[in-house]
Amino acid sequence: NGSLAGFDGRFLEVRSAGEDAWLCKPAPADPLIDDTAGEDGEEMQTLSILEYGKTSTAGPPTGADRVEAANLAVAKLQEHEKAITVGGKPRSFRSLKLAVEAAKDGDRILMLRGIHNFSGESVDIKKRIYIRGEGELREMMVDQRSNSPSFRIYRTCVIQNIEVDMSGFRECCLVEGPATVQPVVDHCMLRCSGDDAINVSGAAVPTFRDCELIGRKCGLKVMDNARGEFIDCKFSTCNQMGVRAHDQARPTLRRCHIEGNIEEGVVVMDQAHVELIDCHIRDNKGPGIDISDGGAVTMRNCWVKNNCGGVFMWDESRASLFNVRINGGLSHAILADGDAVVRMKNCKVQGVIQATDTSWQGIRNGTNQIIEPEEPTQLPAEEGPFKFEADRYTRKQ
Repeated sequence: NGSLAGFDGRFLEVRSAGEDAWLCKPAPADPLIDDTAGEDGEEMQTLSILEYGKTSTAGPPTGADRVEAANLAVAKLQEHEKAITVGGKPRSFRSLKLAVEAAKDGDRILMLRGIHNFSGESVDIKKRIYIRGEGELREMMVDQRSNSPSFRIYRTCVIQNIEVDMSGFRECCLVEGPATVQPVVDHCMLRCSGDDAINVSGAAVPTFRDCELIGRKCGLKVMDNARGEFIDCKFSTCNQMGVRAHDQARPTLRRCHIEGNIEEGVVVMDQAHVELIDCHIRDNKGPGIDISDGGAVTMRNCWVKNNCGGVFMWDESRASLFNVRINGGLSHAILADGDAVVRMKNCKVQGVIQATDTSWQGIRNGTNQIIEPEEPTQLPAEEGPFKFEADRYTRKQ
C-alpha cells in the first residue's frame, strides 16, 4: 500500500544516467560529491572557491568584492552539501548499486526520473531497504543489458514503481533464500528479452502486487519450496507459459490476468501446488491450465476461456475447482488422463470433457453445468506449443 512504516532511516537518491544509459554507464559524475577519479584515471578539476562564487560581471572579483564572493561561495557550497549529503556522507549516487552498497537497514532510495542502468551487473539486495522510482510508472526506467539477473533479492525489502527492460540470458529478477525472505515488489513492470521475468527459489515468500511481467520464456517460475503471493499481476505475451511451478512450490495468485502467451497459461509439475483465486486465464495458444506428475491446482472464482484447451491433466495430478467458468476454445474444456483426479463444484463448463471414470465422479455431482461447444473441437495437432520435445523441463504434455 506504499507505506513507509519500518523505513525511517536515511533518504538516498540515484541520479539518471541520461544519454549514457544505453552505453551501460552510470550517471554523470558530480565533482562535489562523487569520487574525484575520472573514468580515464585523471583527477577531475573542481572549481575554486572564488570561481564558484563568481558573479555575472566580467573578470575575477577584486578588492572588497573578493570577500563578498568568498562568503557567497561558502554559502553555496554549504547549501549544496546539505542537499546532497547526510551526516557528511553522500546521499546522491551515480547508480543504484552504489546506493545499495552504502545503504543501511531502514534506508529509503529514490531513483530519479530518467533512464538508469546497472552497468551490466546485478544489484544484490541483502538489506532491509525501500527502493522506489520517482514519478509515475515508466517515468523512471532501467535499461539493463546483462547475463545476470537485474535484481537478486536475498532479504526482506520493498521495491516499488520501477520499470526494468532487460536484454540478456538470465531472469530479470531472482528471489531466493529461506522463508524469512519476504520482499514486496509493488507496481512494477519487469521485462526480459532473453529469459524469464521472475524466478523464485529456495523457500522464499515474496509478494508481488500490481506488476506486469513479460519474459522471453516464462513470466513467473516458482521452484524448490518457494511460496509467495501474486496479487493483481499480469503475465502476458511470454514466448512460453505465463506461470510455471515445479518441485514443491506453492504460489498463490489472486486477481491475476494470464493471457496472450505463446504456450500454456499455467503449468504445474512435480509436486507443486498452485492456488488461483479470482483469476482470468485466456487467449493463450496452449491449454489454460496444464497439470502433470503429482502437481495440484486449486481454483476459486476463476475464468478459463479462449485458450487451446481448458484444464489438461496428466499422470497423478489433481484439480479442485470451485465456481470456475471454463471454455475449451479450440480444444477440450477438460482432459483428465492417466490417474488424474478432478473435483468440481458450482462450475460451468462449455466444451468437450474427456475424463476417466474416477474424474467423472467429481464432475457429475449435480452442482455443475455442462454445455455443448458452439463448434466441434478436437485434440490439438502436434505443432507449436504441442510439439513433442524429449526435455521434460521444456515440454509438459
